[in-house]
Amino acid sequence: MKTNPLDQLRGICEQLLFRVADLHKSFKQFFIETMICYLFITGRVNFS
Repeated sequence: MKTNPLDQLRGICEQLLFRVADLHKSFKQFFIETMICYLFITGRVNFS
């Protein structure tokens, strides 16, 4: 079965975040979605 590269990335992020204690599910989902979106932004990213 072929898996989508984004699904693979999501799986890796989930595995890493579930090892961290005391994080709410909503924050984990937000963080995963933010990291995926961050990969698609070209150029310089500024969080100011």
